[in-house]
Amino acid sequence: MISTPNPTIDRNKLFTASCLALLVTSLSFGIRAGLLDLQGRQFHLNASQLGTIAATAFWGFPLAIIIGGFIVDIIGMKKLLVSAFVFHLAGILMTIWAGGYWALFLFIISIVAAILDYIVFPGSSVGPIGMVLSLGLLLPNFSVSIRRLHDIDRTGWWILIAFTVIGIIGATAAAKATKPG
Repeated sequence: MISTPNPTIDRNKLFTASCLALLVTSLSFGIRAGLLDLQGRQFHLNASQLGTIAATAFWGFPLAIIIGGFIVDIIGMKKLLVSAFVFHLAGILMTIWAGGYWALFLFIISIVAAILDYIVFPGSSVGPIGMVLSLGLLLPNFSVSIRRLHDIDRTGWWILIAFTVIGIIGATAAAKATKPG
């Protein structure tokens, strides 16, 4: 069966949007390649970690081929192209402003968990996948945080300041919520 072109689709706008998505993709690859050496020196990353960072740039293409066909049927080409543009732009910004390898890794994994929560549990206000991921990464996150404190000649006990600040903010919010009127 041969499909006829949809008269409501402006082919010129679709082509322009596709070219812009490809432009952002190429900028993402170029910026990552240009920053790898600097990131390696600045954050003391080994070749394996730099390879993992560089490899994330190539995850999009196979995922788009495998999953994109199903997604385009559900949400349509326009939303898919806008999403591609936004996610590639976010990838560029994450690469530029990442606070280190662990922060970049956590951010990427959190985005994946949020997307999976949205797909698998569409009506849920709290994502179970993200919750399990957060609990599973709690101890490694503490370990990395303590290691970073040791790198700047601080004791690992400084990590408790975060709990104190979070505790004060939580107690203040709870107290405000229980006040009448």
